[in-house]
Amino acid sequence: MVPNVRLSSLNGSAVAELGGYTIVANRRFAGIMDERAAAGYNLIARQDSAGYVDVRLSASERYASVRITDFRTRVQFEFEDDELRRIRVATEIRGNVNEAQVSVDSEVLREIEMLVAAKFYGQMRAAIELSQRYESDFLEFGERLRMRHPVRWERIRADLRGILAAVDVSVTVEVEIWEGN
Repeated sequence: MVPNVRLSSLNGSAVAELGGYTIVANRRFAGIMDERAAAGYNLIARQDSAGYVDVRLSASERYASVRITDFRTRVQFEFEDDELRRIRVATEIRGNVNEAQVSVDSEVLREIEMLVAAKFYGQMRAAIELSQRYESDFLEFGERLRMRHPVRWERIRADLRGILAAVDVSVTVEVEIWEGN
């Protein structure tokens, strides 16, 4: 993955800003990953800090800002004999309410958890869909597969990109949020 830099304007001056990543497949430019999918990529492959996320609460149409303090993503491979049938991506996220435009009680916390989970789920699905569309293993599933199942990996490595592009990838996101900094 190569960071994608774009020019924009700030107070009449040109500034460079990060705009996701450039996707490389088969040693050639394949496409651009926007910021949404880039956040999903970071959760799956890079294990970088997720930072802050803002969500809009449904009942009040007000916002809450959540600081992500910790997250962990696990990738599991399911086989039937030597055929890769499914990849399970499970992410656990912990954070706290940094700021909210409403009074935060246990019901609001549960809603915030659901909204944060949905947002990260969408980001991760976007990254997976790009990886499969371009048959590019920037999510590093192939390397994880090689490390955990070397014999099975050896048997499928010749067609690994095609297999990864077609395999079912499930995503689960569990979020635990608490109030306060």
